[in-house]
Amino acid sequence: VQKDGGRRRLGPYREASWSPFGRFVVAARENELAALEPDGKARWTLARRHVSSPRWTGSATDTRIAYVARAGIRVVPGDGTGDRLLSPGERAPIAWRPGTRFVLGQLHGSELRLQDADSGRVLRRARAGLAGDVLSLSWSPDGRRALVVHPWGVVLVDPDRDVARTVPFEATDVVAAAFSPDGSQIAVLR
Repeated sequence: VQKDGGRRRLGPYREASWSPFGRFVVAARENELAALEPDGKARWTLARRHVSSPRWTGSATDTRIAYVARAGIRVVPGDGTGDRLLSPGERAPIAWRPGTRFVLGQLHGSELRLQDADSGRVLRRARAGLAGDVLSLSWSPDGRRALVVHPWGVVLVDPDRDVARTVPFEATDVVAAAFSPDGSQIAVLR
């Protein structure tokens, strides 16, 4: 959507996210991951089965895209070359931890795993509250806390101290939640 309200359809994709600095869009449909120009022109595409949750991170010169596919969680550099399987069989919510390294947070049952996307090494494991019914995973802007969103509430996770704090709601009607830009508050959509 442009500033003047004009809209441009990128294509029949079901999920998308911006690249760092907003130069490109990564989009997913059932069996394809695509990097697109903002006008919808494809820079590259990858045929993969059951693609979802594309997430882009990095600097102006070095980026990575993580996504979930049938085989598990995969990572590909922003130029579309070198796509590889990072976590076989995993299909949990994922989110890049802010910082200078390519560290991917992923939920595995009631555990938050932090994995180096280049080496594949698991850097840390932390309790993340109850497993199941997870809507999303995101990070505070400073990368110190993760936010796990469930229909019944949210869980704040400090992976460095292995501390999880649950904030339940009376009804099971949470739709989404996000940190404020400075990380001091959380907005919850019910």
